[in-house]
Amino acid sequence: MKIRNCVELDGNWSVNRQLGLGARLVLRESNFRSGPYAGKDVPLVPKRILALRADWMPMMHRGCRVGWAL
Repeated sequence: MKIRNCVELDGNWSVNRQLGLGARLVLRESNFRSGPYAGKDVPLVPKRILALRADWMPMMHRGCRVGWAL
């Protein structure tokens, strides 16, 4: 059995009609609740994630999205 606590913050900003920016922050705690690994962190589950995004649409219905996560 695992226990998870998580907080996610997500924000978007339309700079103008052609450019949008976004960011997401995730804070997560994931531990085993019982068994031989009780109280230990679940492996391969990141505690923090920060993601940044830019959306650019220079022409109607044509554009691109660039993202970066840490």
